[in-house]
Amino acid sequence: MCEMTILIVEDSYEFRTMLRIFLEGAGHKVAEAADGLAALERYRESPIDLVITDLIMPHKNGLQLIADLKSEARQVKIVAMSSSDQKLAEARSVGASRTLSKPFSRKQLLDAVAHRGNSYWTPSPSLWPRWIHLPAPVMQHPEIRNGHVGFGLSVEF
Repeated sequence: MCEMTILIVEDSYEFRTMLRIFLEGAGHKVAEAADGLAALERYRESPIDLVITDLIMPHKNGLQLIADLKSEARQVKIVAMSSSDQKLAEARSVGASRTLSKPFSRKQLLDAVAHRGNSYWTPSPSLWPRWIHLPAPVMQHPEIRNGHVGFGLSVEF
């Protein structure tokens, strides 16, 4: 795995610490910020490969942070995380390249990081090859049914 410098932006100290432990355990360097204002300052101080941000925070929320980062550095990769599907959709619309729906697993976090926050597209199930058969409960998931696999969804068998 390629080591990256990752900025975690999360107002919950406990959750931020857990993310840092997971990411450092995977070999990455981690910087932290408790809100969007501190994150913007930290981003300007030194190179960051990936920003992982919560969306609901004091001072400057994640949506404002994403917009500010994208206006300064369009190439920045951002993973937005929230328990609100509406907020995650808003994050994608302002420039988040990937989203994680809380709660998410360690594996989902590391998968998002392994892809460097890049978004990816999975075709609608109607376009999948005929030999792909998924269990009915999986196929009934609204994100799969609507062809939006990839945003915060991880199917494990």
